[in-house]
Amino acid sequence: NTLYKEEAQDGIELLASVVPAVMGVGAQARPRIPETRTPGAWSALLWIIVITLGGVAAFLVLSAGGLDKARQRLKTFVAKELDFLRTLRKPGDDNR
Repeated sequence: NTLYKEEAQDGIELLASVVPAVMGVGAQARPRIPETRTPGAWSALLWIIVITLGGVAAFLVLSAGGLDKARQRLKTFVAKELDFLRTLRKPGDDNR
């Protein structure tokens, strides 16, 4: 594939005409779209979190074989994780 000097110059001119608009400078700059915050976004995020937590709880209950066994598994898991985090802290370290 051979690129001739004229074709290369045309390509550079095309690139040079587009770069300012893409970067948002010069006369061809695109107007900025104002950021809007809607309560719908927070509502959607809350629903996603609630549905996820509900799914995790349902999975835990079903896989454990009942609510009592699920509670026990959860307590065991939390106890192991907190114990692991305590072992990471050095004696005398007060996180200051």
